Amino acid sequence: MSLKQIQELLAVSGGSLPTLILRPDRPSGPTIIVLGEIWAVNPQIRGLCERLAEEGFPVVAPDLYRGQDIPAPDATPAALSEAFVSFPDLRALRDCRTLVRRIVGGEFGLSPERPAVWGFCMGGRFAHYLGAFNTGVARVVNFYGRLNFPRSELKPFTPLDVVSLIDVPYLGIFAEHDGFIPKTDVAALVGKLREAGIEHDVRMFEGVHHGFLNETREAYDESAASTAWEITLRFLRANQGGSAT
Repeated sequence: MSLKQIQELLAVSGGSLPTLILRPDRPSGPTIIVLGEIWAVNPQIRGLCERLAEEGFPVVAPDLYRGQDIPAPDATPAALSEAFVSFPDLRALRDCRTLVRRIVGGEFGLSPERPAVWGFCMGGRFAHYLGAFNTGVARVVNFYGRLNFPRSELKPFTPLDVVSLIDVPYLGIFAEHDGFIPKTDVAALVGKLREAGIEHDVRMFEGVHHGFLNETREAYDESAASTAWEITLRFLRANQGGSAT
């Protein structure tokens, strides 16, 4: 299957959003918005997007940093922590909402059906938020996105605060060993999803660590990554044919 790759500079409130778009020549699945880890659309995320597109999914991957102040690949834990604290969540959420509106409006040469959203770590947080704050997405996949943290001016709410607003099917994939996401937070997520009557599948993979799907990190676990990948593809394909209305 051949892929057409386009790099768009999407106009958003107060700036521009660099966005990678991949269109397979024979699409066989819904559009997927991919939201990367704290390193934005780095080579690993590009590779994952290409892999998805080869499965027949059109892919849209925005750089939520707007091309500025992306942490270095070898950033220290302290630098990554500062990047998390200083990141403007509301701006990024607005940018994501703008992107969804453009997709369901039929832009980028994509079908106007509602896209699914798949996020990793930082991107998992915003995939969760899109499920809560945007009626334009059809499904949410959160791979080890943080669920709870201290609120601040830049982070006035947490994912756990807004679970009851989600009204689309939700897939959550978490690691047993995760210093950012304790098991109690995952249990709280499941409880809130159940209470709200939201269709969900939340799994905690035993024996693995945060970021286990990322083949460039020490935490990578080939077996768990392969299983999680297949679970996610089945979940995403269930979105096929969803309209934007």
